[in-house]
Amino acid sequence: MERNTPIINMLNEYAKKEPVRFHMPGHKGKPYYFGGEYLSGDITELSFSDNLFIPSGAIKESEQLHAVRVGAQNSFYSVNGASAGVVAMILAAVKPGEKIIMARDMHVSAVNALRLSRICPVYIRQPEQESFLPQLFYTKHLKEAISSNPDAKAVYVTYPNYFGFCLNLSEISEITHDAGMALIVDGAHSAHFSYSDMLPKCCAAAGADVWTVSAHKTLPCMNQGAYINVGKNSFIDAKTVKEKLKMILTTSPSYIILSSLDYASDYMARCGREELSRVVTLTEQFTKEINDIPGLKTVDIDSLPENVFDKDPLKLIIDVSGKGLTGFSAGRILEYCGVFTEAVDAKHLVLIITVADEKEDFERLIKALKQLEDGNEISAFSQYVYPKLMKISTPAQVEMREKVSLPLEDAESLIAAAPVGIYPPGVPIVLPGEQITQEVVSYLLAAKKEGFELFGIEDGNVSLSDF
Repeated sequence: MERNTPIINMLNEYAKKEPVRFHMPGHKGKPYYFGGEYLSGDITELSFSDNLFIPSGAIKESEQLHAVRVGAQNSFYSVNGASAGVVAMILAAVKPGEKIIMARDMHVSAVNALRLSRICPVYIRQPEQESFLPQLFYTKHLKEAISSNPDAKAVYVTYPNYFGFCLNLSEISEITHDAGMALIVDGAHSAHFSYSDMLPKCCAAAGADVWTVSAHKTLPCMNQGAYINVGKNSFIDAKTVKEKLKMILTTSPSYIILSSLDYASDYMARCGREELSRVVTLTEQFTKEINDIPGLKTVDIDSLPENVFDKDPLKLIIDVSGKGLTGFSAGRILEYCGVFTEAVDAKHLVLIITVADEKEDFERLIKALKQLEDGNEISAFSQYVYPKLMKISTPAQVEMREKVSLPLEDAESLIAAAPVGIYPPGVPIVLPGEQITQEVVSYLLAAKKEGFELFGIEDGNVSLSDF
């Protein structure tokens, strides 16, 4: 199959002219600046280069090609990552003052959409059991939220989560649509699902109305590249999605990132099925080798709670606790061996596998894992727990109030003005408008002591509302 990359073709034609450039960017395409020969493709909106905000040429053609490839009605490109897409989707689906039903395991970009609007969130109840891995909500709790809030306009879910765990998105789609609501999906980690039957069902096939995927996370694409897709029978108007996206995106988009999105879409359409089959098979092969190393075991779908409907086989999660190690210490040892993982936590190493991985990469991983020596570290910190919190106001209401900044230790009983949580997985524990309890303070301090990064806390201080 021949390549079909309209944006790249356009940039190549321009470079052939060896142009004198009296336009942005300031490096003028001269190869002796940072970026070298790649600067020839780093241009601005010119008479022939199209415009991301009102595309009519190469960008429009590329976006249309991508929509066909992934089964969408419309696709839009983002150079501000999936974060911009998440904000745009929520603003497009729900008007100020209206309700949106949301799973609490949302990315901070979704929280920011609430802070920027007067949208009223209704949070789906999360499982209360403690776990060393994040818990997905149960369908019955979604039904409870819908039944109690029949006037909500949309349901927002994450699919899959950071660890590759998947809800039954088809069932959620049916429940949501039966209630007359739109289904919005943060599919940041699911871009590759569209190209292989060996992976969980893609958002289009599951019936999502609008979904955003981070091309840069799992496809051969540069950082900040993302696709925002609108379903063929969407409850949400594609023009509205585009208008909201224009409010969020930079007015000076990178044509290098756009060409990367163009390339990744074409590459996966031509080679994705074969390459994903290769790398899934490779992952399965080396997973067996990892499990043969004493003290190590990988997390598979059979070991997860029943509410995890499916799992991305290319998210490799390695439990190192059998070695008497935490993920933090094991990660440091791997880095010393030249192997860098996506994330580490109290018990696990988290690895993202893509079509770019080769047998040699897995062999280096196995060699590094065999360097792990037995230790005596035991983590008693079960991090993926949502403490019971009291919602005092909405994120938007908090945003309009005066803020104070106090040490975390002094924040008990006060109202959070910004999302606060731990990384990984980067999911807020406390949302703006919720009262911080002593349980939360102790939880976050214990996480920090364990080795997690805290977000929403700067120099030990947390932003609080004067409610």
